[in-house]
Amino acid sequence: MAEGPDPGHMARFCREILPGMLVEACNVAAPYASRVAEDIMLRAEAAARLDRASCKILAAPFFEESFSHEPDEVSEWMKAITTLVIRNSQLEDLHAHGPINAGGITAVTTCGLGPLSHLIAARRRRPLSDGPPNDPFAGLADGYPRAWACLDALRTSLNSGGGRVGYRLPEAPLPELLDVTEVTEAQAADHLEMPSDAFTGVVFSGIDPRFDQNAIRWLKAAQDEGKYSEVP
Repeated sequence: MAEGPDPGHMARFCREILPGMLVEACNVAAPYASRVAEDIMLRAEAAARLDRASCKILAAPFFEESFSHEPDEVSEWMKAITTLVIRNSQLEDLHAHGPINAGGITAVTTCGLGPLSHLIAARRRRPLSDGPPNDPFAGLADGYPRAWACLDALRTSLNSGGGRVGYRLPEAPLPELLDVTEVTEAQAADHLEMPSDAFTGVVFSGIDPRFDQNAIRWLKAAQDEGKYSEVP
């Protein structure tokens, strides 16, 4: 009889394989390597307990980014979920501030995809009653209803092969613009070639909860556009 997916593969990856990769190949200090592995394990369990639609909604922003990731034969959605769980964990801090380069990121995500897919398949076959402590994905739909509606529309578009998708924003108050404590000055990325002078690039961690100067400028522009387009 064929065996089902083994959730233990992900635990072994996080407890044994990943710390070894970070310490031996990337010269990461052992305590930090362990923290990164624990964070990935927490995110993996949290993602594995989501329903299929919610998991894809959270992974939708990374669908195009991870389209060409390895292994080639894996589904596009599984690659996007791997980016959500592994790439966007505390591993991103090691990439943004050293010592892991793009090659190291590729090796870690490629190696972790298989164990993660086993964990997700196992939890869907036999759901667990309780979620993991400090679940990073808990309450997002209720806490950010407008963003969730937008990501749900993006998921629908991706599933249908692209194109326009209509959606209705939920009845929720308009969010306030960020205050100064949520904004930081990021390093300019002068080495990047921008499509026009209207764009500038910065080097900034993808998991930093703050917003860089470019992001806040675009948010202010969107807010002003919304104000000016209101019908009296």
